[in-house]
Amino acid sequence: MKCKILHESAGRIRVHLNCRRMTLHQADVLEYYLRNVDGVREVSVFDRTQDAVIVYCADRAALVHALAAFSFDKAETMDLVPDHTTRKLNREFEDKLSWTVIRRVISKLFFPLPVITALAIYHSIKYIREGLSALRQALRRRARRHRRHRVDGARRLLDGKLRDVHAPPRRNPRGLDA
Repeated sequence: MKCKILHESAGRIRVHLNCRRMTLHQADVLEYYLRNVDGVREVSVFDRTQDAVIVYCADRAALVHALAAFSFDKAETMDLVPDHTTRKLNREFEDKLSWTVIRRVISKLFFPLPVITALAIYHSIKYIREGLSALRQALRRRARRHRRHRVDGARRLLDGKLRDVHAPPRRNPRGLDA
């Protein structure tokens, strides 16, 4: 593939590939192809700028020859790329984060406070329902547990096992002991 060396230092080279656009899959193909070249220690491929940074410890001429011989079609037939890579997941996360920030800025700049409040309430209804449902279930479990204890206490009382329980002395409403 035709590429241009942008920067070079001892053991490190930055190249720009002459292709119009690089997809995430093509970036993965290039990265795993270069990792498979002898003498290459580390590779970073930037799909948005069509650049690659290669750290190597072998002969520079062998690396340049491998770059010149590279073709996306040939590299795909080598089956070097695993089924799942993190590049796609990272891109989805970046896109999601950027759209969230953009939506936040637009809503803060252009929506009045009552509209923002109404949207927040609308979006929180789902979570309020789930919370109330969980609270209702917890109260039902607690009521069942207490019913069981009440029945157990009544049985123990009827069996005569609660004889030692004494009620506190009652006080007269005027504060005097009877």
